[in-house]
Amino acid sequence: CTERKVGGLGIHFMRKMMDSIEYDWADGRNKLTLTKKIQ
Repeated sequence: CTERKVGGLGIHFMRKMMDSIEYDWADGRNKLTLTKKIQ
């Protein structure tokens, strides 16, 4: 078994679990929109 360093999987998991990820920077603020379709 290969050891991994802690961390670094957040973006990977978000891309796998969410249907859409959008990032925007406007008016000096960050905006991250995560979309998940539910039934």
